[in-house]
Amino acid sequence: MNGKAAFSLRGRNPDVLTCIANLSNDEVFTPPEFANRMLDTLAEAWAVDHGGANLWADPAVRFLDPCTKSGVFLREVTRRLTEGLAGANMTQIDAGGILDIAMAGTSATLLARKWESALLVNVDNDTLRRILENPEALAAVERIEGWRSLGDNILETIINKSEKIKELKSKGKERELTPKEKKELSDEEKEYKSKRKQLQEKLIKFATRIPAFMYLTDFRENTLQDVITKLEPDLFLTVTGLTVEDFHLLVRLRVFNTEQMNQAVFAFRRYEDASLRYTGIESHEELTYYGLYDTVVARE
Repeated sequence: MNGKAAFSLRGRNPDVLTCIANLSNDEVFTPPEFANRMLDTLAEAWAVDHGGANLWADPAVRFLDPCTKSGVFLREVTRRLTEGLAGANMTQIDAGGILDIAMAGTSATLLARKWESALLVNVDNDTLRRILENPEALAAVERIEGWRSLGDNILETIINKSEKIKELKSKGKERELTPKEKKELSDEEKEYKSKRKQLQEKLIKFATRIPAFMYLTDFRENTLQDVITKLEPDLFLTVTGLTVEDFHLLVRLRVFNTEQMNQAVFAFRRYEDASLRYTGIESHEELTYYGLYDTVVARE
């Protein structure tokens, strides 16, 4: 056959969100038609409670969709607001404004995840050896809350198990491992992964104290490193349980990843400002720079 099959949708522009809602997969998306019926119900209830007022013509109303997937509700809300607010003064939002909106409200969960990320801490063998070889660093990590629950000699145990696993795997390349050796390898790997994860979680738990410290201090243009070291050392000790000297020693030994900390601090600053601005509060009107962990960036 040389002819082209007739295209039944020619001359019609299908709604992509309707198409997505009709896809056969494990996820269920709200069809635009159903979303609009829900928004109609919302507008009717609003009118009853507000003397017949038009929900879509009120510039003071804010809308939140905490479970956005396809974005159908936000799209339909935007369409209705565009019609309802026609002729009203509307503020143009630039890329920075969009980022502020994205960092406000519902993204607090995502922000928290940045401070619970495994990327913030390093628990590779080289880092653990650097701690072991430095008595002050070893004493510092032992002061982290919950560290003693990991058991005695946790760092040596993790390193030794890692070496044992390498040894068994090396044997496996030379010859077939015996059933006993295979079981030993499996057991060692399970325990190694478990202990390394426990260690990682303790260090991350400490890192999650840093946002609390940032909330309590009022310095914004200074790097967090300077705030900790020069401006609020006692507050840092109270909130985190570590002295300034302990913390900076662990940072120098690369226990904490400063690049990731810079990103997490920046996200915190943007979220904090956007959240306050959303409520009408401009906490630092003269602020021109954000202090990150060990560097600063322009606010805009």
